[in-house]
Amino acid sequence: MAYKIFLSHASVDKQVAHEVARVLNNAFHGDLVFYLAFKELAAGDAWKQEIKENLETCDAIISVFTSDSITKPWLYVEWSAYWMRDKKFYILIDDDVKVSDLFQPMQDRQITNMRDEASVKMLFRALNDDSHHGTVPYEYVKEFIESISDSVEVKRKQKHLSSYGLYRDSSISLPNDDGEKEKIAFFFLESKEDEQLIRVCTQIRDEFILGKISNALIQNKNNETAIAVAELIKNSDVLGQIGLRFVDNDFSETVQFRRLGQILAVRNQAELRKIVVHIIERGELEISNLRSLIGEFSNMAELRKVGDYLVQNNILNKALLDLIIHTIRSKNLAELRKLASEFISAGLTKNQFVRDIIEILSKGNQRELEKLAAELFYHDRTLFDEILNNNLITLPDSLERLRNISK
Repeated sequence: MAYKIFLSHASVDKQVAHEVARVLNNAFHGDLVFYLAFKELAAGDAWKQEIKENLETCDAIISVFTSDSITKPWLYVEWSAYWMRDKKFYILIDDDVKVSDLFQPMQDRQITNMRDEASVKMLFRALNDDSHHGTVPYEYVKEFIESISDSVEVKRKQKHLSSYGLYRDSSISLPNDDGEKEKIAFFFLESKEDEQLIRVCTQIRDEFILGKISNALIQNKNNETAIAVAELIKNSDVLGQIGLRFVDNDFSETVQFRRLGQILAVRNQAELRKIVVHIIERGELEISNLRSLIGEFSNMAELRKVGDYLVQNNILNKALLDLIIHTIRSKNLAELRKLASEFISAGLTKNQFVRDIIEILSKGNQRELEKLAAELFYHDRTLFDEILNNNLITLPDSLERLRNISK
């Protein structure tokens, strides 16, 4: 004889309950029979009769709880009727419901998380034992979990449509809370309504929320809208994270990524430098936007740190280092000397880049060449002697100080 189960659920969880019944019915090949009331029972004689009839005819009750139904009183009333008659009961919860949210007596039996494989397997075993089915149909566990996840997602979208869709009307004021605006923004993001999304974003004050939205847009390959949201952000750290997300999603060659680099060049070149270094870390040395970003630097200390990274990691890419040296040369020879010092610290004094910088300093800043030569004295005496003996330093006081070092 079939094991008859009253499937208790709120109307908001109708689709979830339908999937529970469908998959379990298929899994147990009709040995489980379900009664589903697709309406919430109201108080009065009709409700009493419904409960009474099913108490007599059903062997057990399955109660489905989600975050939308956890406070529905009739679910507890229906369950208590079975509990008081000492009949079997099974409690199914979604993964956003806590066991502690349920009545204490409900916790006397195993609670099933409908999205957890181990938990669902335990439900299948219990139903198998109680219905005397035979073999536990574990092969249906994955389908059960996926069907519940799909139906919950459909329910979520329907809920958002009813609650957030009204904000398509621009005459309706948005909530004051940025957290609520974030939910509305993600609704329009998922609906691919970019104009509505931007309109909401212009009203969000929390720039970390704007960063989350921009990153989600990048993940969805909607780079044009992502940069439109990024342009609303003043916080350089947030913009830097967006830049890294562009790189990690292989969008380093897009015009939107280049635009972000231009914004950071104005706002915070330390963040720009982090992005450039990240591109290099990934080995993407040939992309044209890397060279374009290098050209955006006006802070030569930050650009020199890019060069330092290349030297420290022995990435002696001629095109990149030539560009960095040329750019620093035109603006700050002191930083160029510091880059040469990095070569020296790395034991690369014989590298042609070092000789190129020595020649540049010889013509452009003798004082900086003196500092570099003094450093070379302790690392490469041959190169030190070349600087002194080949008239690369012509300032008498500089020559005297360097000769005193070598005595």
